[in-house]
Amino acid sequence: MVCLDYRIRDEQGLHVRPISKIVFTLMKYNCRVQVKGRQGAADGKDMMELLALNAGKGEMICFIFEGAEEKAASEALEKLLSEIGL
Repeated sequence: MVCLDYRIRDEQGLHVRPISKIVFTLMKYNCRVQVKGRQGAADGKDMMELLALNAGKGEMICFIFEGAEEKAASEALEKLLSEIGL
């Protein structure tokens, strides 16, 4: 199991554009990804569940990776998050 904590910096919070990039990236990896936020948990590969987290600017979210490619998936997501400036 690999955990990645991330504080949202975008003024709009966790919104459709970055969520679509997150889902597209994570779908490439053979592992389960759970995202925990203040309002609950979501499947990291499900766009609607991520939107339902309603995570705003300044909120800490935690990505939990479990499975064969958990390390590669967490590294790819960490790179993506730094590139898109979420």
